Amino acid sequence: MPAGAHRRAQRAAVGLLTAAVVVAAVLAVVAVVLLTGGGDDGAGDSREAAGATTTAPAPSSQQPTRKPVPQAPEPEVGDCRGLGWGDTRRAVTDAGADPVPCGRRHTAETFATGQLAADLDPQVDPDAVAESVSRECRGALVGWLGGGEDGYELSMFAYVVAVPSEVDLAAGARWWRCDTYAADRAGELASLPRTTERLLDGEQATVWATCVQGDLGQEQRQVLCREPHDWRAISAHRLAARADEFPGRAEVRGETRTTCQDDVRAYVDDPLQTFEYGWLLPTKSDWEQGQRFVLCFTESSD
Repeated sequence: MPAGAHRRAQRAAVGLLTAAVVVAAVLAVVAVVLLTGGGDDGAGDSREAAGATTTAPAPSSQQPTRKPVPQAPEPEVGDCRGLGWGDTRRAVTDAGADPVPCGRRHTAETFATGQLAADLDPQVDPDAVAESVSRECRGALVGWLGGGEDGYELSMFAYVVAVPSEVDLAAGARWWRCDTYAADRAGELASLPRTTERLLDGEQATVWATCVQGDLGQEQRQVLCREPHDWRAISAHRLAARADEFPGRAEVRGETRTTCQDDVRAYVDDPLQTFEYGWLLPTKSDWEQGQRFVLCFTESSD
């Protein structure tokens, strides 16, 4: 073989060997990389792949609907509340939802509770709610205050029907409650004692009785008898049953005159003493709202 050809063959052989060595080295490096996960790019790919296989599905954007919960607590008999004059002028009120401590100043006290009938909606027909619940309230209040029906009529105590707020009604609340209050005078509610239960059974009945400042009449100024006054109510008489129609003012006045004169004479308890007396009769509007009592008054500043 010519020397040049031998050298060319050697170079070729060397070249082939070198290429094989290079290829082997490259394959070895690749194997090492695959086995060890070496290299920055490889490590990133490995973490991304691992993350992709273990990450949980993204949560749904739709949350389960929560049933609304009434915000005000269920009322209880004996709860004390801070009502205002305006709250007592409505057919029903949603005020005073949160009770206040009875040892602090308060103007109303819950004396009866119950559940609204299914067909009653305070938002649609508050008058129907007031009429329905009032049947429970009046009788319950007479028993709560003590002093009998006459004692209640002589007093300045009254009541208001309360229902849940619009929000609580939508949340399913169906309670009603009856709160009693007394006015010092028109436009101002009196502060109540710790409890009004049986309050009219004893001497306190005279403190909470109805008196009038100025003249008796349709526009009389009724006040608690602990306030300055000119007339004091000393007796109350039922004129008729609730179902009876209004008989007319003339007939009611004639019957009342004799009754009140006798009552005041007995109250004064002195046949030689002259006295002034008067009365307050229910108007036709009062009659239609169920008022059947007449109040007899004697002139008094005590």
